[in-house]
Amino acid sequence: MDIEIDALGNVIALAGPEGPRNVFCTHMDQPGWMAEHVDKEGLLHIKPLPAKNHLGEGWAIDERANLFRVFSQDKGTSLKAEPLNKDTGKMGCYLVPKPEFETSSDYLFSSVLTDRLFSELLLEVAEDIDFDSPVAFIFYTGRYIRASGLLATLDGLDIGRCFVLEALKASENTRVGSEPYMLLRSRQSIAPRSWVKKLTDFSEKIGIKLQKGVCPEHFSAADVLARSGLPSLVLGIAVDNIGSRIEKASKKDFSDLKELIKKLASGD
Repeated sequence: MDIEIDALGNVIALAGPEGPRNVFCTHMDQPGWMAEHVDKEGLLHIKPLPAKNHLGEGWAIDERANLFRVFSQDKGTSLKAEPLNKDTGKMGCYLVPKPEFETSSDYLFSSVLTDRLFSELLLEVAEDIDFDSPVAFIFYTGRYIRASGLLATLDGLDIGRCFVLEALKASENTRVGSEPYMLLRSRQSIAPRSWVKKLTDFSEKIGIKLQKGVCPEHFSAADVLARSGLPSLVLGIAVDNIGSRIEKASKKDFSDLKELIKKLASGD
């Protein structure tokens, strides 16, 4: 494999035949808390990152899996974290919600599921197929740095089609368990019409019906890519309770989207 690390720390590895690649992109953002300082009692005074997340109180862990109790004070205006083990947690450390997963016969429930779901999907696809044509799976954390890491990774790559995987907030028109969706328009991007027609026909051919949605308030990496001159198409599934510890997704939506990407990635 031809491996390089760019100035932003992206690891880029290319293998297989030369030629245009189908590219599948998904973010791995992880909302959490940053410790601003530690008081005399050993409590961490923390702030949410990104600023508008709504993770609330509960259990959190740091990069070494030390456990903390996150709680609010002053009528919810301040957040603190109490370490369960002495001398854990320093100023500047990053805490994330302790992973919590529950399942039913039809659904998945998890804390910040939207930030894990599509990375898991691509990893499962990568383990499940033999690649007969060039393909690239890209995991990025660029939403809060305007996707510059994603753009740097794609720079110079010969791209046939680019698919961005995103969660869409469930609504009256986009329901959990109502099939994967294809976003025709987000805040600043419009899916190429010819791609929409081909993908619609292809998905129906393999027995998967796609919802089609217009969501002008939804921000996607596709918006950034479109402004850079790279057309892309958003694929995803609806997720309920976004931004909470009990985000909900349909197992069928997940498996159907996985099958679609598997077929696209394998060159069918």
